[in-house]
Amino acid sequence: KEIAPPTPEEDHEFVTYGKHLTLISGISVLQQRTDALFVSALLPLEAMADYSIGLIVAEQFKRLWIIYTNIRYPRLVKMPQNTRIKHIWLEGLAIVGGFIGVLVCVIILNHLLIPIILPSNYSNSIMLIDLLSFGFITVLPGFIVEIYFRMEQKPKQQYYMRISSAIINLLCPYFFISAMGVQGAAISKILANTMMSIVGMILFIIETKKIV
Repeated sequence: KEIAPPTPEEDHEFVTYGKHLTLISGISVLQQRTDALFVSALLPLEAMADYSIGLIVAEQFKRLWIIYTNIRYPRLVKMPQNTRIKHIWLEGLAIVGGFIGVLVCVIILNHLLIPIILPSNYSNSIMLIDLLSFGFITVLPGFIVEIYFRMEQKPKQQYYMRISSAIINLLCPYFFISAMGVQGAAISKILANTMMSIVGMILFIIETKKIV
């Protein structure tokens, strides 16, 4: 069956939403990378090396998340809205529980293997891996509800989530690094990620309460 071409109104809607997604992606970079910029600007190279190791491990959590979204997004987007909301709740709880289990394994292996693999002057990496890996768990609820807002093409909620988190990650690192060193940057990231999840969950509950 031949698919009808999009109408001019649909074309305009697609282009407008595409622009929103581009801007949201830019805010996301600001939100996720500012802490590392502060570390590189304010602390010695050794601290940046420790922080980079922590980020590399935390990035593997994000890779797992991307695999999940690539598999589930096409199926979720085809579901009726009520069914989709239920799946977001149920799958979200299962995903958070699963990632917490992975986090526990990572922390155990981290404390067992890092002292063997790396020289003693990299001991700070152990705590940073723990903190930054935990930081991904704190942002996970935000990622989960953001999927829903993408499916519903609601950029305003995504802006609120991302901008509130970016503000925290812009304001806090300098003060936390001054007080606690490189670990302060990781704690700032946890706070920024938590802010995204809190704002996202509040908006998701408000939005879906009208529907369910």
